[in-house]
Amino acid sequence: MPITREEFSRRRTTDLETAMARGLKAVLQDAVFPAPGGTVRLLAVFDEWPGLNDGNVAPAACVLPNNDITYASPQNTPALLEDTWERRGEPGFGLYKLSEGTKDFVVQVRASTGAERAAIKGGVEEMFVDPQVLMTDAGVRYGIIRELADYYRVPARYTLISSRKPDDAESAARNVEEAEFVIRCDAPHVVVGPVQPFKLKVVVDVVEGPIP
Repeated sequence: MPITREEFSRRRTTDLETAMARGLKAVLQDAVFPAPGGTVRLLAVFDEWPGLNDGNVAPAACVLPNNDITYASPQNTPALLEDTWERRGEPGFGLYKLSEGTKDFVVQVRASTGAERAAIKGGVEEMFVDPQVLMTDAGVRYGIIRELADYYRVPARYTLISSRKPDDAESAARNVEEAEFVIRCDAPHVVVGPVQPFKLKVVVDVVEGPIP
């Protein structure tokens, strides 16, 4: 029996842009950065920096939008993502790719010491290549792939675009060590739709008389 739309296992709880930001936050929260004498982890990753009355947590990061999300479509017709077809080979549902969504985020990092900032900055500069790819014959694929849990579990690629140390008189007066990164996310922009299996129909023409 064909599944219903409600039985389709992939769900969307938010829009693609928000799912991208949440995915990047999860990547940063899970990261462990090598440092002299040990490792460094971010104590918190925010959507916006807390006010002064909320306290100053360090090391911490904040994920902020850097530009509008764009949707690039190389084809005029939505394409079925075959691995999302449920139940495969039977009438069911799947994800149709409408376009490729691209969004840049600014990640601001605050550290309590220069050594802590250096450890985080160096770690971020190295973390956007999947180590498993380096051990295959397929060649190095820049960026890391993560599923967007809040957007149909589609794969998203995160790549490092730029970094800098925004040192100025104000940050020196606040005794805060900061770093900024621009991270790009690419992920399919999709919609759920019905899938019908291809049915092959064979037609045989019977010709009477001798074969010419």
